[in-house]
Amino acid sequence: MSRISPTISGQSWEYALAQECAVKLNVPIASMAAQNNKAAAFSTLPPLEKNKMTKAAKEVAVFLIAHDQRFNTVNRIEFQCDSTGKQGDVRDILCHSKNHGLIGISAKNRHNDLKHSRLSPTIDFGQLWYNLPCSKQYWSSVNPIFEKLKLKHHEKVPWATLTNKKKDYYQPILRAFVHEVTNHANIPAMFKYLLGKFDYYKVVKENGTVSFQSFNMYGSNQWGRKLKLPTVIESFNIKKAVMGTAVLITNQSWQLSFRIHSGNKLAQPSLKFAISLIGNPHNFSRYEMEFASLKH
Repeated sequence: MSRISPTISGQSWEYALAQECAVKLNVPIASMAAQNNKAAAFSTLPPLEKNKMTKAAKEVAVFLIAHDQRFNTVNRIEFQCDSTGKQGDVRDILCHSKNHGLIGISAKNRHNDLKHSRLSPTIDFGQLWYNLPCSKQYWSSVNPIFEKLKLKHHEKVPWATLTNKKKDYYQPILRAFVHEVTNHANIPAMFKYLLGKFDYYKVVKENGTVSFQSFNMYGSNQWGRKLKLPTVIESFNIKKAVMGTAVLITNQSWQLSFRIHSGNKLAQPSLKFAISLIGNPHNFSRYEMEFASLKH
């Protein structure tokens, strides 16, 4: 059996979640074009995987409806465009409540990353993440490295064949990034971008479990305690034992991991982050449940 791509499995999980919530609430899914695209992805799954996703999605719908009374007044559901994540809105599914605005759901299948943001000579991450342009020092540090990668890209050099990737590319760009964030970032604004500008429930499906996380930074989620966003950095260091990874620790007990990698078969003047939450406030609300294993 061929491997299911992360894109297909992710879209399928979003579809299954929205579909089961719509069935339980007896409401329509409004965004038809997006629904058709995600339904098409779901239709390509093997029958056993479809059954597993449907079973997990039913458990999610029951849990959310039971724990957040706003779902009782939902009158339609829609999918978000993928591009909204670039503006700091990480919600994949929006449930429209007649009395309480929007209830957001972030759907993740077999990964728990916050974002997969890129660094490149044309991406001013400071402007994008926290509305402050990156410094001249940052650009003078990273541009020569991206120029080298640009040449490798024109030569169609496979990324895997490059030697000393850590020393030549990962580490210098990561050092410039860490220095820029440490010295210039607006930390509250940066975390609003990375964690989300709106409250939401994050639902992560693994092989036999589903975990619920309440990102309740602004106080609208009815399940999950309200969280405080950080205001200052306590430390931001590159891990010596792990290639291309830096760990950010702030007040309010937030900890993020930034793992830099290529994400492409050919060398190109762009590197990608896998940004993960590895530490959270003591009052962060999380719940995990198992769903029954299914047989053919």
